[in-house]
Amino acid sequence: TNSIPALIAGIDHAANDEIARLCCFFLARFDEKAHAAIPHVLPLLNQNLTRPVAFYTLGHLRAREAFVPAMKVRSDERELVRLRATQALGRIGDKRAIPKLIIALDDEIYDVRYAAEDALVAFGKSSIGLLRSAFARASTRARPHIIEALARLKDPRALTLAEREYRHNDALVRDAVMRSLQAALAGAKSATPPPK
Repeated sequence: TNSIPALIAGIDHAANDEIARLCCFFLARFDEKAHAAIPHVLPLLNQNLTRPVAFYTLGHLRAREAFVPAMKVRSDERELVRLRATQALGRIGDKRAIPKLIIALDDEIYDVRYAAEDALVAFGKSSIGLLRSAFARASTRARPHIIEALARLKDPRALTLAEREYRHNDALVRDAVMRSLQAALAGAKSATPPPK
């Protein structure tokens, strides 16, 4: 933590965006211990090169000041910006982000969808009702993430939705999905049985 003031100074006096970006990245390693860096990192959201890493760091710092900018990220922005803003929303922990994160489950990039799923799971039971209601109108890209999030949240409705979603899939695929969901509901790390 002795390096936090030096990294903040590195942002404030950076000769270029690359130096500011690197200082910002390393500040994220300290999580909330680097809370003093928030006012120095926020301006980096306004610069193209530093915007993704600023969201990344502000998320690690759980900076509530980054909530509104992260909510304003549009689907046409760079995928790395969408990913880091989604991750920040999950780490900040403001439940008003749940509808935005459900929309992100339909992102064209898998990593963004998975980050949204992780964030929704981190919100816990408060996201279950909205996930359930979103399923009926969700895209084919978003539905597997909704099912997986519900299973990770120990909602037994995940199995019912999965049976309906995968009823036309190959039996082996369907069985593998159902085993994985049952393992998630049971709290196991993997549905794969241990070797004999």
